[in-house]
Amino acid sequence: MYDPTMSPPISVLNATFSSTTPTVTLSPPLVTSANTVSAINIDFNMAQSLETNPNGNINGQVTPSISVSALTPSSLTGFQQMDDVVGFVTSVSTTGGTGSSFAGSFSIQTLMGTAPIYTVSLNNTTQICGLPSAVPNAPYCAPVVSPGCTQDGGEVSCPSGDTQYVLLSNLLTGSLVEVNAYVDSNGNVVANTVEVEDQEVEADNKLGVIGNIISVTRGQNGQVQQFTMYVGDIEPDSETQVTQDSDVTVDVDAYTNFKCTTCSLDPALWPNYPVFNSLNFANLPFNASSLAPGQEVFVQGVATKPAESSLPTVIASDPTANPPLLLSIYLKPQSHQGTFTSLVTAGSDNRTGAFWLASCAALFQGAPIFVATSPQTTFVNNTGLSSLNAKSPTLVKGLLFYEANSVTINGVTTPPGTLVMLAEQVHTL
Repeated sequence: MYDPTMSPPISVLNATFSSTTPTVTLSPPLVTSANTVSAINIDFNMAQSLETNPNGNINGQVTPSISVSALTPSSLTGFQQMDDVVGFVTSVSTTGGTGSSFAGSFSIQTLMGTAPIYTVSLNNTTQICGLPSAVPNAPYCAPVVSPGCTQDGGEVSCPSGDTQYVLLSNLLTGSLVEVNAYVDSNGNVVANTVEVEDQEVEADNKLGVIGNIISVTRGQNGQVQQFTMYVGDIEPDSETQVTQDSDVTVDVDAYTNFKCTTCSLDPALWPNYPVFNSLNFANLPFNASSLAPGQEVFVQGVATKPAESSLPTVIASDPTANPPLLLSIYLKPQSHQGTFTSLVTAGSDNRTGAFWLASCAALFQGAPIFVATSPQTTFVNNTGLSSLNAKSPTLVKGLLFYEANSVTINGVTTPPGTLVMLAEQVHTL
């Protein structure tokens, strides 16, 4: 549990389970057939599993709330979507293999090596963003195989006038990637989008850490100069300089790269290709003034563990290295549970608009979140903005920004100093 009085800010509460072998009914039942892939969905509801005392505090009693259901694959999305999977590339194949319809693949390690290494397959329309290209002025995002081009045995050929931007051989092992994918009816993990973030160099202590910002230090201009974050994941899974469940100090400097999830093709450049909209539908800038406690970020930089064990590890740029090792900060999609407090505006589609959310997270210290929605926002267990209420908890998934100055989204101007969540999903629990 988060405890701001401790460093790292984690309080351990021993758990007592009502049953260590809970029985779960499979509904609907799973029917298997020879030579076909079957799948089940296991939903562990953590919030409903943790019991509380009369004061509303978690008491350590756990009654597992688990539902298991059989999945039926669809022609478009297969068995299930996999959103925001962060992995460490261990191998790359520039071909799909004999008899395969795929254009290539790569294998990734996730969850600090505690999860199995699995293969992510790429088809012709998979959109890759941030991969270095030998083509001058190449777009940030491009499909694996450009329009008009064909692939044969890993070689892509294009007629005169067409350009192939993506070369899978440029995807280096050791790179960290963020993948949105689905599991097809044959059990393949197929990527819709892949964001290539950077290559980790363990020998130079250049690592990637994922976690939540706990506190920030701002200069007179409002720019964050330094922040403390809680480390939930480390890639690669080396804990020589940084340990999981610790806090680290991140030094922000003039060399720092700020990046936001923007993996989407420009429809003007790639007509007739699938559209996977950017989560940053309001085109909000992400920079040193946009950082605030409560955000989940992915930080890549050089980690230095001080000689004195009581001091936190520092992650920063090393511009003197050859080549320079620069700090990168990525804003990650995240989920926040809270209470719907008021509807600000709702469009005629009942999807585009805004509302205020009071988050349950202590990191926000009671600051409300302005939640903006768009036509691409999905609504779960509700019929849209007009059906939201304070009686049921609301879970919002999206990108969280801190806006020091007023911004206007969906015709609504926010007050200065507002936390703004661009919602991908609004779920009534």
